[in-house]
Amino acid sequence: MHKYLNKEISTPIAISIILILVILVGGFTWWQYGEIEKLRNESPDIELPEKKEEEIKISEKLVEDETADWKIYRNEEYGFEMKYSPNWEIKDNSFLNTSCNFDHYSGVDCYIDFSTSENNNLVSLNKWIEDNLSHLYFPRNKETFIVDEVEGIKADITILHSLNGAVVVFTKDGLVYQFMASLKTSSTLYQMLSTFRFLE
Repeated sequence: MHKYLNKEISTPIAISIILILVILVGGFTWWQYGEIEKLRNESPDIELPEKKEEEIKISEKLVEDETADWKIYRNEEYGFEMKYSPNWEIKDNSFLNTSCNFDHYSGVDCYIDFSTSENNNLVSLNKWIEDNLSHLYFPRNKETFIVDEVEGIKADITILHSLNGAVVVFTKDGLVYQFMASLKTSSTLYQMLSTFRFLE
């Protein structure tokens, strides 16, 4: 039964098998290298800043298209304007979603709040957030957020001890602008702020 297993492979056959394997592996490696070089030659290096600028222009165009039929909110007192969705209304520095079922439990999901504070001491935004929001909303996951070329901070917050939300804070000319939304309305807030413009 095992008589065929004990036979040795002849030297010329063994050498032939090894040569065939070497040729196959070498040929495959050479082909892969050629493909990589071909891709490199066909794809010139793109500088990251240009790519980022192009991506920003595309995303701004998408936002413009999505907000094309939005209404414009203008606040002369605090010197800015921005767009808001037609199914939202404005009441006492809040944007209310009129299509939302407003009740005691879901009501907090239906609005975006806006407020301002003086920053006469010109403290940093991180310090301002720590002094004014930390004890109430426990801000976390802070990120840079640009509003009309002004660098601000966006953070996750907790509203009413259980509901998650978001806040965007930025400052200009000694005034801190604060926009707060529940998690469900945070994407709308970011869209609105993408259209925010300071008045001249």
